[in-house]
Amino acid sequence: MNPEEYIATDLSTYLSAIVTATRNFDNNTLWWRGQSRKSWSLHPSIYHRDLAKNETNMCVQFRNQAKVRHRDVPDIHDTTSWLFLMQHYGLPTRLLDWSDSPLIALFFAIKNITADDEDGVIYGLSPTDLNFKEIALKGIVGTGNPTARKVFDNAWVNPGEKKDATNILAINTQHVDIRQMVQASQFTIHGINTSLHELDGASEYLVSIIIPREFKEAFRQIINLFHINDSYLFPDLEHLARQIQSLNYSENQ
Repeated sequence: MNPEEYIATDLSTYLSAIVTATRNFDNNTLWWRGQSRKSWSLHPSIYHRDLAKNETNMCVQFRNQAKVRHRDVPDIHDTTSWLFLMQHYGLPTRLLDWSDSPLIALFFAIKNITADDEDGVIYGLSPTDLNFKEIALKGIVGTGNPTARKVFDNAWVNPGEKKDATNILAINTQHVDIRQMVQASQFTIHGINTSLHELDGASEYLVSIIIPREFKEAFRQIINLFHINDSYLFPDLEHLARQIQSLNYSENQ
């Protein structure tokens, strides 16, 4: 059964969909993820373009070369924290980003102007219901959970050495970078490349809110009123410079 779907055309209908979805999951806290195109799969970037075969090499290369580029890096043996750090700096991993904030998810669903030819989507996930369906545990698992541990470990071993770990789990997030704090980050970790919304029983833990393409620009104006932008969500000097340049360029037009 497909996840329940809502349509949002303005802030009022978006907030209404959020409230209704939350109530339908017994007022459990939901995690949110925005995607610019409804047609995109709901699975991690490591499973795009057959990158999974290079997963271990990419992880090791990143870990070996990150220390001189980043002030605070995890201990070399803390492979779970390394995956969180890699994910937030754009390396394809088996992690999928979510946020506690539906407004931040909305930002990511409508920010990409080049995707205005297609509807956007915000997914709402009940992390406890996902884990209950996967491992009969009504809660969010820690990175030390035996099942989660197998999925994490598979990122660091060669294909022939991977353990039988095909679960998708909502995990307690380790914040290893300020971006994660600002974005109210949460994560699922995926042991398979099947899109989350295509799994049997997805409606038991997932909903979607569609942003029709013709309403994306109006939503951008709303998001700007809340001062949610790249320089806020990516608090580094590069994004600050881009934001200042963009504002001054607009004022001079």
